[in-house]
Amino acid sequence: MFTGIITETGTVADVSRSDISIRTSGLFLRKLRSGTSVSIDGACLTVTSKNKNSFTADIMPETKRRTTLGNLRRGDTINLELPATPDSLLSGHIVQGHVDGTGMLTKIRKEGASYILSFSIPRPLTRAVVEKGSITINGVSLTVIDAGASGFTAGIIPHTWKVTALHKLKRGNRVNIETDVLAKYAEKNYFKKLTMKNINTIRIGIIGTSFREKVTAELEKNCLATLKKRGLPARQIRMVRVPGAFEVPLIAKKMAASGDFDALIVFGAIVKGKTYHFEQIANECARGCADVARAYEVPVIFEVLAVYDLADALERATRKRENKGVEAAETALSMIELMSRL
Repeated sequence: MFTGIITETGTVADVSRSDISIRTSGLFLRKLRSGTSVSIDGACLTVTSKNKNSFTADIMPETKRRTTLGNLRRGDTINLELPATPDSLLSGHIVQGHVDGTGMLTKIRKEGASYILSFSIPRPLTRAVVEKGSITINGVSLTVIDAGASGFTAGIIPHTWKVTALHKLKRGNRVNIETDVLAKYAEKNYFKKLTMKNINTIRIGIIGTSFREKVTAELEKNCLATLKKRGLPARQIRMVRVPGAFEVPLIAKKMAASGDFDALIVFGAIVKGKTYHFEQIANECARGCADVARAYEVPVIFEVLAVYDLADALERATRKRENKGVEAAETALSMIELMSRL
């Protein structure tokens, strides 16, 4: 367990697939032993070795996927904290070192001698972020000033700004987020889960391809009609167009990372030609969308139709029974409800 009060920083000396080496002060190093837990930018890792200048800790693949540690490079500055002891002052709050996910710094504003930082985070994390509650950013215990549907703001006093690595952050940088463990248990036991009864809280993003415009338009039309029939207001639907299927995963990733959407729906058509290009585009588009869904835990309903001729795609987009636009809308709503109950 940690407290989120940073008294030491370090510099990345080396990073590999399975471990990371950090240069830091001799005073900090003297307190480390093989097997010691240490917080590195908010992620709890285990020390495996040390020398007079640095220490090394193992990194699991899951830690790399869920945190920013997989993106660290030599020379980067990181926050360090030793685990709390029975004699430690709990000056911050209870920090487990179990990063819930990453957020993005969207704005830095100076207010007097302090700094106000705004972050966007995945929507599932916002349930455990409350105004005046505690949150951990790159291992630093901070107080939430404002909490919204897709992010929050936190204030940093001059001392914390100076002694931690937070002053090196720039707009667009990703940070490790750990929500308050007490809020997480409260959310688990008492948070009212999303159901179709409060559909006014749902937001859906629809990504369509401009290539094969006629197919895309028919799919979108039937999807929107179904969502309207189910009671979803048009203001809660964001429509985006991309040039073609290959560009879909990038935009899906950006929308999922914003935390603004409960589900994404992807429409388009890929018609088989005489070259391998068809398989390349179809495979990469499908794989990319699946990766986005798993990485951000946002359902991505995939209706980019891979067909042998354009007539087949139009038939699937316009028919009354088993219409792919209708199926996409129903699947999105079903997945939102399912995800809220798990």
